[in-house]
Amino acid sequence: MDIIAELKKRQGEMSQGQFAAKLAISEAMLSLIYSGERRIGESLARRIVRVYPELQWSIAGYIMSKGDNGLQEGL
Repeated sequence: MDIIAELKKRQGEMSQGQFAAKLAISEAMLSLIYSGERRIGESLARRIVRVYPELQWSIAGYIMSKGDNGLQEGL
């Protein structure tokens, strides 16, 4: 399963705003990530793994699948 699907699964019954707050990002940023308009950056990847350690391999796979290592600073 890809990381976006994993995140949506963990969002569950939470609103997008609640889930974004749990990941310490804005609701707008989460929406952009879900739509594919923005990639998961390094700092967000670290936060996701802190909140959901079981996703470390999904995050690693996501990063490895990107030609430029998939990292964007500042997220």
